[in-house]
Amino acid sequence: MTKPKAKIPAEVPAAEMARFLQISVRQLQALSRRGTLPKTSRDSYPMKATADAFYNHQLAEIRRRAGSTSADALREQRAAEIAARMRKEDREIIMLDEAIETFDDIRDAMSDTIDRLDERIPKGGAKIGEAKAEFEERAARLRLRLETGQAEPDTFDDGEEDR
Repeated sequence: MTKPKAKIPAEVPAAEMARFLQISVRQLQALSRRGTLPKTSRDSYPMKATADAFYNHQLAEIRRRAGSTSADALREQRAAEIAARMRKEDREIIMLDEAIETFDDIRDAMSDTIDRLDERIPKGGAKIGEAKAEFEERAARLRLRLETGQAEPDTFDDGEEDR
């Protein structure tokens, strides 16, 4: 034997509708005032339409809460700023690597030029050798400064520091 189906009323009073939706009468009235839930008369609500509207309202609230908040937007903005700063630092590092490579090329070219001078000028060989040693020493100090990014005070031939 099958049980007869309970007949769902077309309209129900506010208290019964609130109990069915598991909310207070005040919440039901507030949703009705905002236009979220339909209302047929002063204290009567259409059962099916109100239940459907309440379901859609609850679903929209869940989606809204799951969506991004202002804190999420702030986190995304900070992440973008950090990523931009990292890309800039990467470019600066690449530029430093290129500068060191270029410095080495120039140093090698100048060293080769000094060697050729030594071959062309036999009388000044000793002085050219001294100049080459001094050049290599200064080039090594400059390369170290370039690699470390630390400034070393330059000195005049008389030993006084630059100002």
